[in-house]
Amino acid sequence: MSGGGTIVSWAPYGTHISLRCQNHPNERWSTKNIDYIGARSIFPCAPASEKTYGDHANGCSCSARRLEPVPQGEEHVRFRKIDGLRGDRVAFVADNVLSEERCESLMEKFQAEPGWETIRGGNSQTDASVCERLILDDPGIRDAVWGGIGGSYLPSTFPNVENKDLHPIFHTDLFGTGSEWEKDHLNDHWQITRRDPGGGKLDLHTDKSHVHSFGKETLFTVLVYLNKVKNGGETVVFGNSEEDILFTVNPKPGSVLVFSHNIPHQEKTPQNSTKWVMQSDVVYRVPQSTLETLSAPVRGTLWQLHKVWGEVSGLGSSGALYGEVFRVIHALKEQKVVNSTTVMGVKKILELLQKYPTLNERLRDAVEFLKTIVTE
Repeated sequence: MSGGGTIVSWAPYGTHISLRCQNHPNERWSTKNIDYIGARSIFPCAPASEKTYGDHANGCSCSARRLEPVPQGEEHVRFRKIDGLRGDRVAFVADNVLSEERCESLMEKFQAEPGWETIRGGNSQTDASVCERLILDDPGIRDAVWGGIGGSYLPSTFPNVENKDLHPIFHTDLFGTGSEWEKDHLNDHWQITRRDPGGGKLDLHTDKSHVHSFGKETLFTVLVYLNKVKNGGETVVFGNSEEDILFTVNPKPGSVLVFSHNIPHQEKTPQNSTKWVMQSDVVYRVPQSTLETLSAPVRGTLWQLHKVWGEVSGLGSSGALYGEVFRVIHALKEQKVVNSTTVMGVKKILELLQKYPTLNERLRDAVEFLKTIVTE
């Protein structure tokens, strides 16, 4: 690719290259039907490249500069963008990401895996949600799914919006609302859910983002459907209220629903067959130039304190340890320098951790790092 999206791919005469429109991923073209093919650029960078290519196919009429090669793995994928979302929200469906045979093979593989657990939820006995869940890491599945969706409607950058989950590190006040996230990768950590007929629905909710590592956080949910559900089991995407239904996704093998975490959605009860779905997240990163506005000691201390905060939050917000960790994190975020105040706070945190031997052992690496802050 060259400036403005102009294709400058070189190929011997007669080579077939599949193209798509950056604005409309479903619109596909073959170089066999387009002029200027040969042992030179598909579209020259001269003004002639500004002509539209709608004359060459029954599709959109965007500038030729919007054409790009179809990424490997997306040749058979078809996209449906969900419209009507407000603000920074993004959602789309990608069909044929995995073959039906691959889905059947995965269900057989997962069925034989140990580690399934029963998850119960819901607000009443009559509306209880019951499913079986398996957690595993699988880079192979990640690569297959990412190959189908990674270059589609997923934005390359995403605004650093207010994080209602209040992660103490990546809350907006650390990097500011003017900064952006950059698309990084699909997590290889999968949650496989098996919900039998009558297993209840998953109530209307939004998903939480998770801190993957310092400067990286999940912003999009990825649901991969492994089988067809004849009646029920739909995923319903909402707008501003429960009455504002924007889109309903009926499960079918190999289809993928992708949406930003802040979109309300609901899973309906399957009625006649078991529903299989895999869930993961798309990780976005803070740009390196933004990260470098913080010194290495500040980044390291914030990250280790975040690990401690994640563990001690279960002790209750009224606990002295929780309060001290939270206070030091926010002070460090404001000052953006490891000073005497930070050192005193970290020292107190280490002293308080001594009262929790099991927790102290579980946080061994974080504790060892924080000790270096106190002794330096």
